[in-house]
Amino acid sequence: MTDSEINLPLELWRGGVTPWDCDEMGHWNVRQYVGRAHDAILALQAELGLGEPIPETQSGLFLREAHIRFLAEARASAPLVMVGGILECRAQDMEVYFELRHVRDGRVAATYRLNIEHQSLRTRMPFNWPRRAREKADQLICTVPDYARPRGVSLKPVCFQASGAQADAYDLPVIRRAVIHPADCDATGVMRPGVFIGAVSDGFGSLAMHWHQDPTRDPLADGEGGVALEYRLHYYDLPTLGQRYVVRSGLQEVARKTRTTAHWMLCPSTGQPYASLLSVSAAFDLKTRKILTPKPEITERLKTWVIPGIGL
Repeated sequence: MTDSEINLPLELWRGGVTPWDCDEMGHWNVRQYVGRAHDAILALQAELGLGEPIPETQSGLFLREAHIRFLAEARASAPLVMVGGILECRAQDMEVYFELRHVRDGRVAATYRLNIEHQSLRTRMPFNWPRRAREKADQLICTVPDYARPRGVSLKPVCFQASGAQADAYDLPVIRRAVIHPADCDATGVMRPGVFIGAVSDGFGSLAMHWHQDPTRDPLADGEGGVALEYRLHYYDLPTLGQRYVVRSGLQEVARKTRTTAHWMLCPSTGQPYASLLSVSAAFDLKTRKILTPKPEITERLKTWVIPGIGL
């Protein structure tokens, strides 16, 4: 079965790649992939008959976990569409599957397997789906295609609790320190999920400087960038308007072509975790648009920065 033959019951988002949403690599920044998945979750909320996500309504959908695979670049002017369905609906949460596709040729740009929780917007606690939502969910069942299954991460239940104390114990550097602004929040005043990914993207250059033999070198000037291949995300209780946060990060694993990095979004005062990410990425040739194989000496140097057990 080809990518375009996978039949998913819902169209949840449609748009395109604007130049101002592309990063220094010349393609759609990863925050846009997660941001558009959040848009798709809100569209699914409406499809389930739960209304719009405003504080006056009773309930909303909260993204608890995500597995994302990045399969094809999306560059400026590319038209895209997000389609999806439901894998399983349980008492208070559901597993869903989304695909981001290129409209011109049907290529899959990214796949998403998400755990979404049904929450009270007043208490932020999970509670049972209304009957109409369960009945609608039963009409939207789909399956996960082989190309969306994990390769570099595990989908086992998250049992690791990120914290400020653990970050201190591992001596993780701070790669981002900021405040939640109005533009970072959804209609209920809670941070949008894509803001975390944007913070990681913005701070990654600071982290990579620790790994370079010559930290003053600019890889982009030599035509070398980076590309995300796979994400495993976990969201705890997200920050709200005006709250501060830090992102602290470190290397979990280095392979011949890839590196796996852990990123924790924490409250700087209490050490409370807001979100965590395990990211599989690779070096990227900005001219040929292909993954690079680093020289063995670079790989060996990176391995000296690995912190076992830092992942989810």
